[in-house]
Amino acid sequence: MAVKAAVAAAADESNRKRIAVVVCSALLIVLLPLIAIMSLLSGGADHNIEYAVIAFNEDPIPDGTDPEYAGYIVKMREAFTRLDNYINEINEKITNLEDSLDAIRIKAVFYALFFGTDFSGLAEDVFSAFVSCFVNADGGSNPAAAKDMEEVYTALTPLVGREITETDKQNSNSTYMLVKYGYTAGAGASGIPGEAFSDADFAKLMSVATKFVGYPYVWGGSSPSTSFDCSGLICYSYTKSGVYNLPRTTAQGIYNQCTPVAASEAKPGDLVFFTKTYKGSPPVSHIGIYVGGGQMLQAGEPRISYADLNNSYWAKHLLGYGRLKAK
Repeated sequence: MAVKAAVAAAADESNRKRIAVVVCSALLIVLLPLIAIMSLLSGGADHNIEYAVIAFNEDPIPDGTDPEYAGYIVKMREAFTRLDNYINEINEKITNLEDSLDAIRIKAVFYALFFGTDFSGLAEDVFSAFVSCFVNADGGSNPAAAKDMEEVYTALTPLVGREITETDKQNSNSTYMLVKYGYTAGAGASGIPGEAFSDADFAKLMSVATKFVGYPYVWGGSSPSTSFDCSGLICYSYTKSGVYNLPRTTAQGIYNQCTPVAASEAKPGDLVFFTKTYKGSPPVSHIGIYVGGGQMLQAGEPRISYADLNNSYWAKHLLGYGRLKAK
């Protein structure tokens, strides 16, 4: 009889709804804390890139920020102050400014490795040793920032006490790009920009590229006989002019060979990159030659032409500027 009563009750639509509500409520009681924990862990795994600028620039912590996250930001700022003390100590001894330690790079790595962890117990000499890992082995009176980040990560591993993963490295690079240049970057774009092209080099570059103004945009095109797409025009112009050997590749492939440049520091001959200009595109989906004055030369539909970077479309999709590394 009890079984029959239960079946009858379950068969009743109103009772089924009540049962569903009770079951869902019970599940939520169990799942909500788990979801919250997973969100925190996920944020920690991504190293909370969105909080990087707040931590680096000491911007006010937004109202409503999770108290735990707010605490991490405060601790990170305190750590940055300690790191700066040792970075400044080294940089004061350096006579060649180009060899100075990059404070943002060092703090970006620290941020990626320690944000979301309790590092309050770290001894003072750990901060000193952390900075030392970025100094070339020859040191001397004129130490320089280590050029190879893999060497840095190898030196940091025993200090951190765990393997430094590819995710750690990517998060470090993303933090660095965001803080220094205002945008995050994909794998491959890193380092310090070299010298901009000279006026003579830029003139040679444009003497080739401007020949094709008015040519139709052709997907996959990479020569005058086929016309060009965006990356085809770039690769052909730089290589044919003799300014830079740039074998045929995609906009993403060119981006991965560049170092980022702040918009205020972009020079004629640098490259300008865009994202999400078509569905299913890679992170970098379009490219142009920066010609100065807020203008670029680019191969885009329907034809190769100059374009105003302040145009709402280009401004919406702008990723940033880059400079080909000196070889």
